Amino acid sequence: MPGTLEIVEDIEVVSGLMIKVSDLTQPYNAVSNTGGWYPVSLGPNPSVFDIQTAYYIHTLPDGSLVVIDVLAATIPLYDVTAGTINNPFVVTNLMLGYADGVKISDGLHKGNLEVAGQFGPNDPPYDFVSSPTVWFYMTKGVECCVAAMHRRIKTDNLSCDDALFKLAQKADGVLDTLLFNITCGDWTKADEMLVELQAICEETGCNCC
Repeated sequence: MPGTLEIVEDIEVVSGLMIKVSDLTQPYNAVSNTGGWYPVSLGPNPSVFDIQTAYYIHTLPDGSLVVIDVLAATIPLYDVTAGTINNPFVVTNLMLGYADGVKISDGLHKGNLEVAGQFGPNDPPYDFVSSPTVWFYMTKGVECCVAAMHRRIKTDNLSCDDALFKLAQKADGVLDTLLFNITCGDWTKADEMLVELQAICEETGCNCC
């Protein structure tokens, strides 16, 4: 019977301009990890040597898709010649279609590693596909905006009665609620808070981050 590969995908938001994608799948073990990578070809489970195609598929908050061939990069995520995994694979704003210096949009993102190939000593070999998905919420833009509000308050020595001071207080509360809902996985409520916070940033002119 063919083995079952279950890739463990991890995504780290480094900044508004970059995320890191990693394959944290542990080695195959017949007892404790039957979904892991086998170290060599012709084993009971796929090895990195057996990969034929590998893509990182990113869904942006507006629903548009960006497909990146992680085998074709200068430093590929999977080196199918050496049989190694080169964590992390860096995905920049430019790779996702943004202009130079433009931050990746705040909101709910989806990252999907889709890896396929053939393995095993049988003829024909077994096909395998593993397609894990990670959902993550980006807030770097609005976090930068709120920080900019506080810098302006300090630089201009504004009083507690100033309009910007009051808006910054409101923004602090909305940001806290946004982050709380992200932690709880309530994407709908998080989206509502994000829209409200973006409106405050637009009103204050601090949305240039």
